[in-house]
Amino acid sequence: MPTVKKEAKVEELAEKVQNAKIMILTDTRGLTVSQIQGIRTDLRKLNAEFNVAKNTLTKLAVKKGGAGATLDLDAIFAGPTTVAFAYGDETSPAKVLKKFASDIESFDIKGAIFQGTFLTREQVEELATLPSKEALLGKLVGMLNSPLYGLLNVAQAKQRELLYALKAVAATKTS
Repeated sequence: MPTVKKEAKVEELAEKVQNAKIMILTDTRGLTVSQIQGIRTDLRKLNAEFNVAKNTLTKLAVKKGGAGATLDLDAIFAGPTTVAFAYGDETSPAKVLKKFASDIESFDIKGAIFQGTFLTREQVEELATLPSKEALLGKLVGMLNSPLYGLLNVAQAKQRELLYALKAVAATKTS
């Protein structure tokens, strides 16, 4: 029977599901409280949060939040599952969790739910290798500016050649 407390938790989780850009699912069996707090602290800096809740409540919230309409949630949430909700950049939390997974043997990334699709552990680890959105935008701006700088240099080349020629003529007249 649903209780008021459980219904409130489902509502809270459903709101997080709706607001999150990506939900990364992990298995935290064997982790100490201080290790989990370390993960939470690092994720909080990235506009993400690490949430521990019962799988049944989380599955209801994912359904209610609209992220798991076509997913087999029973298979995804098999075993103890902790969810990292990322509200900002999608890659940064994946990088943090991948680092923790490599540092802590008992910590494992199970997968992720991204835009209504399930990503495997390998896909999440691949996502973690991508540069952040800001870095990609910076590269794009640099690539867009590069032809403009080349054009500017070509346009100024004749002026520079004329200036060098005038300096050479002036140098021969003064000597």
